[in-house]
Amino acid sequence: MPENFTMYRGLNRLLLFLLIPFFGVQAQYSPEFEVNLEAGGFYSQDNELPFWLYSNRKGLVDRETNFYTLAGASFEIDLYEGIMLKAGGTGVYREGFDSSVYADELFVQGYGRYLDLLVGKRHEAIAFDGLSASNGHILNSLNSQAFPGIKLSSAAPIFFGAQERFGFEFEFAEYILNDERTVESTRVHNKSLHFIYAPNSSLSFRIGAEHYAQWGGTSNAEGKLPGDFEDYLKILYAGKGDADAPVVDQQVALGNHLGSYMLEANYDTQNYYFTFFINTIFDDPKGSSLGNAPDGQYAFYMRSKEDRTWIRSAMYELYYTRNQSNHLDLDNSSDYFNNSVYKSGWTYNNQIIGAPFFDYSEELNRVVNNKFIAHHLGFQGDFLTYGEKYPFRVLASYTRKDGTYNDKFYPNLDEYYLFNEVGFISKWVDVKLNLAVELSQQAGPKFGTGIVLSKTFL
Repeated sequence: MPENFTMYRGLNRLLLFLLIPFFGVQAQYSPEFEVNLEAGGFYSQDNELPFWLYSNRKGLVDRETNFYTLAGASFEIDLYEGIMLKAGGTGVYREGFDSSVYADELFVQGYGRYLDLLVGKRHEAIAFDGLSASNGHILNSLNSQAFPGIKLSSAAPIFFGAQERFGFEFEFAEYILNDERTVESTRVHNKSLHFIYAPNSSLSFRIGAEHYAQWGGTSNAEGKLPGDFEDYLKILYAGKGDADAPVVDQQVALGNHLGSYMLEANYDTQNYYFTFFINTIFDDPKGSSLGNAPDGQYAFYMRSKEDRTWIRSAMYELYYTRNQSNHLDLDNSSDYFNNSVYKSGWTYNNQIIGAPFFDYSEELNRVVNNKFIAHHLGFQGDFLTYGEKYPFRVLASYTRKDGTYNDKFYPNLDEYYLFNEVGFISKWVDVKLNLAVELSQQAGPKFGTGIVLSKTFL
C-alpha cells in the first residue's frame, strides 16, 4: 500500500477522533457557513507569464497557467464559551501546460483563547496586505501549495500577568510532502518559539527562531531513509545520523535542516502603524552561528489608520543571500534550499516553498539560483473618484541573480518585475484586473494580463 495513502487514511482517522467529542456538546451558537467561488484567467504574448502573475499565488498559478477555477466551503461553530471548531475544503481545477484537479485546502481546526490545533492542509493568512514578496517569511511564503500535516500553535500571544508586557508564541508541526520528488513521502518537522516584550501599549518587540527539517521517506538513490522515533528525536535538535543514514547525514546532521532567527519591532501611533523586522536564513552550523551574516530578509511596513486615503499601506523589503558563509570555507559554502540527499530541495510540486526570488529548475531537479540580492516595494490603497473607491495594489521588484556558488551565472542576471492590480467591488461579484511586466537580460520583455472573479456567500 502506498505510504501516501496510508498517511491520508491516518489523517482521516485523526480528524474523526477529534470530532467525536464534539458531537455530544451543545453548541453555543448556530454554525456559520461560508462558500467561496473564484476563477482566474491569464494571457501573455509568449505563453509564459511574467513573474508577479504566477508568484505568491498559493500554487494556483504557474508560468504557463491559462485558467483556474476554485470552489470552497467551510463552517465555524462556537462549541463552548469561545472554544471554536472550523472545518473546510477547497477544490481547484487548473488549466495550462500541466492541467490538474486537486484539493487546495482540506482541514479541521479547533481553537480557543490560548491554543490552536490544525489537522489537514490550509494556507497561512495573507500578511502585510499582500505587499510582501514572501508573505513576511523568507522560508515559507505563499508561493506553493499548502502541504498536509498536523500543527499545534498558540492561538494568540500568551502573556504573563495582567499588564501583558512579557509573552510568547509557539508552533509545533509535522507535515508530509506527498508530491513527486526524489525522496518519496518526505516528512517535514517544524517548530518555532518567539518571545514578546511590550513596554507600553504603543511599542512591542518580538524575537525568536524557527526550524524546519526534511527527513525520512524513500530515496530513489539511497533507499528507505531513517525514519523511526529515535531518528525523529535526532531531527528535533539536528543530531547526527547513525550508521544506516547517508554518509553526509552521519557527518553533519540527519536530514535537511533550515532555520531562521527573527527580530521584530512594532510601533503604534494615533494615525499610523509601523513594523520593522529581520528574518535570517541558515542551513548549516556556520549559518546558525551567524557566520553567513548579513544573509536574510529586512523589511519595513507602514499602514495608515485613515479609511479613505490614496495610499493605505506600503512596504519595502531587502533580500540578501550572497554570503552563505563562503568566507569561512571556500569549498563548503551554504547552498540554500538544496541538499545532496533530498535533491528536490525546499520545493513542493516543483514550486519554491520560500521566497519566490529563489529559482528552481524542474529539468535539473534543483534550485539553480539561491545567491542574489533583491529589492522589493509594494503599496496599496484606493482610487477615490466621485464618491467611489477602487482598491489597487502595486508591486515592484529588482533582483540581481548570481546562480549558486557551485554553478554561477555568467554574467549576473538583472531582472525587474512590475505588477498592478485594480479591484471593482459590486454586490454581484468582485473583479480584480491584473497587469504585469517582466524585464530581463536573458530574454525579451514579458507582458501579461489577468482577471480574477470571486464571490463569497455567507
